[in-house]
Amino acid sequence: MATHLKVAIIQLYAEPVQPARNFERAAAFIRQAAAQGAQLAVLPEYHLSGWAPERPGFADTATLAGEYLARYRALARELRVAIVPGTILEPVDVDDDRSEGNGAGASTGAAGGSEAQAGEKGSGMLNTAYFIGPDGAIIARYRKKNLWHPERAHLVPDAASPHSAFDTPWDFRAGMLVCWDLAFPEAFRELVADGARVIIVPSFWLADEGPSPDMNHGDGDDAQTIATKAATERLFVGSACVTRAFENTAAIVYVNAGAPAGLAEGAVDGQGYEYLGLSQVAMPLQGALGKMGPPEGVNVVDIDFSVLDKAEEAYKVREDIAREGWHYVRTLSVGGKQDA
Repeated sequence: MATHLKVAIIQLYAEPVQPARNFERAAAFIRQAAAQGAQLAVLPEYHLSGWAPERPGFADTATLAGEYLARYRALARELRVAIVPGTILEPVDVDDDRSEGNGAGASTGAAGGSEAQAGEKGSGMLNTAYFIGPDGAIIARYRKKNLWHPERAHLVPDAASPHSAFDTPWDFRAGMLVCWDLAFPEAFRELVADGARVIIVPSFWLADEGPSPDMNHGDGDDAQTIATKAATERLFVGSACVTRAFENTAAIVYVNAGAPAGLAEGAVDGQGYEYLGLSQVAMPLQGALGKMGPPEGVNVVDIDFSVLDKAEEAYKVREDIAREGWHYVRTLSVGGKQDA
């Protein structure tokens, strides 16, 4: 089993509805990461399209999923680097056999487990993360289950299949989640119960998605004003990533969208978006490694698995989950809880 893994967290700014340009910039960052010794490169959610559902051509980017997936597979083979290309929008009626028997069946989200089967065939889009091995094979696929409320008019969640872990080329198990899944500890716990030690979370989490600045909490002298939306979102994301790492004795690879070059912190881009950043590898005992500010960029972070071992030795979370009679086993939907 691997003792270390070098992971590139690529905090890319996605130009809205410009998949060709976004791919070229993503590929350049991946090459840069490979030159620094990265074994796994991870991109953000919506990295090809941005989040621009009202723009002409946004839905059309889903028809290009197969083309760009093939290009990432070729890049992985060329560089001998595993790639999680953030998420890629796909049509609901995508052909799940297009991957030529290359391991996509080892999916973290069953191909047929989408709500599209409940009368929505051919409408909406799927938000899909792929894990591509360093040989270009598709090792796993995960389709977003927990949609952020503005997404629900445009996307179809995979609500039926369980959260499942998968084997990696380095002899440890991993899992994938996407963005708003971060708010659901149940999702992480299912992956850990299935043996995941590394959980990868591509994200498109903006700085202005929290409560309005004029919202108060408390009464009288105890009332406190929330200073800015960005402050609440930094607190939410930063706390959640490290908490998930501690409570699961797992490495959480969180990769968010970045701000365009030259955009001042707190300013908005042409879409009116203020970017949060905060891409990081969250570890138990260590906290957030390689944590980034809002601008786009790349950090290569070394995951030391001995830290995960020490955390498990101290907290015995996985030992408890695997124990016969564990009280919360009924909350897990993984098929046959594995020894964690």
